[in-house]
Amino acid sequence: AYGSTRWFSFAGQQIQASEVAKLLVIVSLARYLADRQRQMADPRVFVISLVMAALPAVLVLIEPDMGTAAVFGAIWLGMVAMAGAPPRYLVIALGVALAAIPFMALLTLGDYQIDRFRLWIDPASDPLGGGFNIRQAEIGIGSGGIFGQGFTHGTQTQLDFLQTSTTDYIFSVLGEELGLIGALVLFALFTALLFRGIRAATLSQDQFGSLIATGIVIMILFQVFINVAVNIRLVPVTGIPLPFISQGGSSLVMMFVALGLLEGILIRHKRLEF
Repeated sequence: AYGSTRWFSFAGQQIQASEVAKLLVIVSLARYLADRQRQMADPRVFVISLVMAALPAVLVLIEPDMGTAAVFGAIWLGMVAMAGAPPRYLVIALGVALAAIPFMALLTLGDYQIDRFRLWIDPASDPLGGGFNIRQAEIGIGSGGIFGQGFTHGTQTQLDFLQTSTTDYIFSVLGEELGLIGALVLFALFTALLFRGIRAATLSQDQFGSLIATGIVIMILFQVFINVAVNIRLVPVTGIPLPFISQGGSSLVMMFVALGLLEGILIRHKRLEF
């Protein structure tokens, strides 16, 4: 959409390259940082790890896809912190990133992305155009109440007031049809996944597995936060899917691959006996 190119064809299937790249970056960073766990004070190790995450982030910015680029940044930051990078390096990196945001915005933001920021601030400026979905998402969540309107009985969704209801605004659908209770159940499931990931990172026999678990948990939960924040208008629309919930084959497949890696780390933490 809007001139972006995010998919390639393989064996007759459309694959979103950035979804595959997220896991590849996690595994590559984990291997690199684990092999240098005693050298984390060396600025060269820190910079090289940054480049490993920045390269795919820049490529997805060119697509353009700022949301996914932010996911790469979150993955890198969490993994180098877990690997033991000195706090001063992290502070410097964050400072440089914040200072670079205006320049990157000037170079990469398209007109439609600027419109997203404008409509995020004031959806009423285009109530029947770009601001329509934003308002309908808020109405849907608000009308769900405690228990929701019932599965497949949400008015905003079933009457097609809410567009992209299976992707960007899937959380609004859940809030409208299943209410606060449904949203809390969803958050509880993601919280269980968080603790599962922390357990995997803690019990892993080596730094490599621990870092993979860290990267996977950050990847999933950061996307959850961004998607929900979009639905309740805390951040502009980014196109980030809600893991395991939003429509999208590439995202769903790679999320299950990530879960497989996470469970593999847990299985390996002790010797199997038959």
